[in-house]
Amino acid sequence: MSDEKKEFDVKIRIRTPTLTAKLYRAAVGTVNEEYDGEYTVIPTLENQTLATADKLMKQDVTVEKIPHYEVSNNAGGTTFIIAEIN
Repeated sequence: MSDEKKEFDVKIRIRTPTLTAKLYRAAVGTVNEEYDGEYTVIPTLENQTLATADKLMKQDVTVEKIPHYEVSNNAGGTTFIIAEIN
C-alpha cells in the first residue's frame, strides 16, 4: 500500500446547519517492518533461522541445493559425499 495521503472533501447538510469534514484514507492494521536479511540460503551443518516473522518480504526466499559431489569407489560404485563449503 502506498504511503501517499489522499484527501476527500465531504459536505453533509442537515436541515439548515452545514457540517464540513475532511476524510483521509488510512491503513487498517499494523505496518510491519521490512525484512532486510538474506533471500538466498545455502544449507549448512548448523541450524539456520531467517528472522522473517512479522516482516514484509520483497521476494521469495531461495534455498539452494545441498553442496555435494560424487566419486568412484574401489567396489566399482559411486560414493555420494555431502560437503560443507567454507
